[in-house]
Amino acid sequence: MEKNITKRVKYYTNFMSLYEFLVDAQYSSPNQDDDFKGEIEIEPEMLKRLVHQFNKLYISRRKGYLVQNHFQVHERGKAFVYKDQTLSDTVLQNHLLGKQTIACYPCNAYSTKWFLFDVDVALNGQDAIILAKRCTKRLITTLKEYISEEYIHCYRSGSKGYHIVIYLSEPVQRKRIEEFQQCIIAMAGLQGLKNADVEIIPQITNEKKQGKTAKLPLGRNHINLEYGSNFCCLVNLDTLEYKPSQYRNFLDIDPLDRDSFNKVADVVKEIAPVAKKQHIPMRRIEKKVEIAPRVLQENDIFSFCNSYEVTAHGQRHDMTFDLALRLKNDYKLSQKETEAALLDWLDNQEGRYGSSRVEAIRDTKFQAQYVYSRGYELRGKLIHSIVVTRDEAAFFADIVNEENKIGIMERNAMTVLVAFIRHAKLFGDNQFFMSYDQIEGISDVRRMAINPCITRLEHLGKIEIIERIDFKKGITKANRYKIALDVMHEESTKGYTIHYDSKINVLEILSAFYSVTQLKSMLTKSLYNNILESQESS
Repeated sequence: MEKNITKRVKYYTNFMSLYEFLVDAQYSSPNQDDDFKGEIEIEPEMLKRLVHQFNKLYISRRKGYLVQNHFQVHERGKAFVYKDQTLSDTVLQNHLLGKQTIACYPCNAYSTKWFLFDVDVALNGQDAIILAKRCTKRLITTLKEYISEEYIHCYRSGSKGYHIVIYLSEPVQRKRIEEFQQCIIAMAGLQGLKNADVEIIPQITNEKKQGKTAKLPLGRNHINLEYGSNFCCLVNLDTLEYKPSQYRNFLDIDPLDRDSFNKVADVVKEIAPVAKKQHIPMRRIEKKVEIAPRVLQENDIFSFCNSYEVTAHGQRHDMTFDLALRLKNDYKLSQKETEAALLDWLDNQEGRYGSSRVEAIRDTKFQAQYVYSRGYELRGKLIHSIVVTRDEAAFFADIVNEENKIGIMERNAMTVLVAFIRHAKLFGDNQFFMSYDQIEGISDVRRMAINPCITRLEHLGKIEIIERIDFKKGITKANRYKIALDVMHEESTKGYTIHYDSKINVLEILSAFYSVTQLKSMLTKSLYNNILESQESS
């Protein structure tokens, strides 16, 4: 065992206790003795806590379960055998100790308090790993749009695939969960794949035929004799790589509140059909393209679009904007024609971008609307930095609390207003669209605090909401705003410069226009001390 432990030292980056280190080496090292059958040693107290967690997260039905072990698979040729016995704590202990692997059933034919997506691929070798990871990451990315990642968990199947599992605080109707899972799979664009399949687990038919389920985590897939890869280990959601301190991570799992899940399911059910309706066929635009005046010499509008190819995550959004500008200005297409061409281009980029298909479609339509409503000519005219003037600083510096001071809440409201000013100047229009994601991305204001800040700015007469999006529908489009001050960008303006890729720091901006004595009278004591500390450190 010592050789195996030494071999794996370089893989650990998080602090681990000696016990955790020894255990991890047992169940994850590929260099085991020939007679090793996958048994794992676990301290009694840890084993007891793990069994308790399994009971909490999984076990609602103890009558009957599926079992797999080394002898059964390699001597009798059976992957799983049904046991019409009680699923006891001892059975769960044997699962954790690597003696046998268990698959349990949900509550009954109508409800369950856990569900998972089973990603499997029909390829072998490195191609299988690449495809399995790509499909799994697509699902996780889509789920993250609606469920906090602390409630999304992923573990290896012990072979080529992955299981993405969500635990619920109380049982939920199977029909509702299945609808949610099918919507997520569709929104992730993973239906009808050639060499991969995403299966909904558990599949329930009736009480007599209990359907299909999946093996529990922290056990082994005894079909696979490579002990470095057959352990059903928890993995990191971003990298899908082995997560150190498996037991500690498993014990930290909390189930998602049932009411919260039901709300998410309602939102997803409403949004999901959009993915099936968004596509506009090529034939709707082809005739119009033939008579549209062109500046470029491309023979075919779609060949031009497909000359743009997404090669990495993060490129799709910017490419969509560039294409929309070119189709508008060079091809002289209408907004509807541009939208149709962009959606057909998006079809050809399937699998190359990181966002879900439904989000990509939504963003594409919004980009077309955005470009045509703003009157952009060329993206090259967008500026890379803006200057906050003294008049603009005075415009937001009068946002104060009841004590006539600038506190944390006032600072947040100022930050959002400066974000609006920056956005208006960058895009050359005092009326503009801006999403919460954009505000959050350039400020330190938390997402939950953005809406109260906008409401306050509106009440103070600093901004006007020209077009308001109904947030209750769960659609992440942007509101359209107007600032109650002419803030157009001028190259020669003097003041405080904010670069395109920099975060907004309101206290620094105020320091550029007001003396220390003035700031002391304007700010609360804590914010004033922040400025002093910042000046001392610099």
